[in-house]
Amino acid sequence: MKSHITNPAYFRLDMLLTLGVSQVHEFARRASATLTTYRLILGRCLLAMRESKGFKRFGCSSEIHYATAKLGMNKRAARECRRVARSLLHLPKLTRAAENGLIDWSKLREIVGKAVVETEDYWLKPGARVSNLPSPDSFIIVHANILFHPNMTRY
Repeated sequence: MKSHITNPAYFRLDMLLTLGVSQVHEFARRASATLTTYRLILGRCLLAMRESKGFKRFGCSSEIHYATAKLGMNKRAARECRRVARSLLHLPKLTRAAENGLIDWSKLREIVGKAVVETEDYWLKPGARVSNLPSPDSFIIVHANILFHPNMTRY
């Protein structure tokens, strides 16, 4: 079938080795972005199953039970996808970055528990780390509950 030739999902190592480094890099970048996006979608699906009690239709006692019994996931991965999706409900910039595959899943899962709307710009910067986050005492209230730190850029 021709789809095996044009669909990167079927590219084996020998095929990738025939490509240029730039092409392999682009496939790797897209694969990483796709993983983040689909894990977020999976987390949202688990939230929807919880909200609608849809897991009961499959004979399961919870959305996590559904994920393990029907999707073959382990509990930890299912809980993590659900947690990240829930945390992003109130973080619009990080949500857009995740939806567009602009932030790696491993970074996203770590920062969603620490991020608030006022610090989203900081977290989206390359090299942003928990250890570099300014202390809450160093934030200045500008007006109307908007927080600002002099070292943080704003849109």
